[in-house]
Amino acid sequence: MTGWDQEPISRVLWEVDHAVVRSIPLSARRSMDRLRVQESCSERSGEVSWWNKLWATRIPSKVKIHVWRAYHSAIPARAHLAHRGIHIDLSCPRCGPPMEDAHHALRACEGVRVIWEGTALWQNLKRFGGGPLSERCLFVASNCTKDDLEVFCMVLWSI
Repeated sequence: MTGWDQEPISRVLWEVDHAVVRSIPLSARRSMDRLRVQESCSERSGEVSWWNKLWATRIPSKVKIHVWRAYHSAIPARAHLAHRGIHIDLSCPRCGPPMEDAHHALRACEGVRVIWEGTALWQNLKRFGGGPLSERCLFVASNCTKDDLEVFCMVLWSI
């Protein structure tokens, strides 16, 4: 084993960190050194604008957090709870047989669709069509007014 490749360490890290990194033992398996920079979800195209618009709304923080969780399909829908080890019937309590995941609970369920159809946003949402909730959030942020975005968030939270 030859040790750390010094050039990337000195090029990427501060000098005070060089010795610390070099003191980390290398794996006995031979593999290529590579520098990995993980992309933040907020850095992806279109999402920065969405997050900025969401956090700039005049809605309660608990609603913003719920919308953020819905965007990431991290709401406690039945499928999510079952995935976490909770023994629960996966059927939708509103419409029966389909499994209740975040997409179904907030968008696809017939009972929820009626709620969306009753909003002033429905004409814009119909133009969007199907797709994941995250894409619908980006669509609303890009194609609707700030007031519409606030209504969208409040309806999403109230469902």
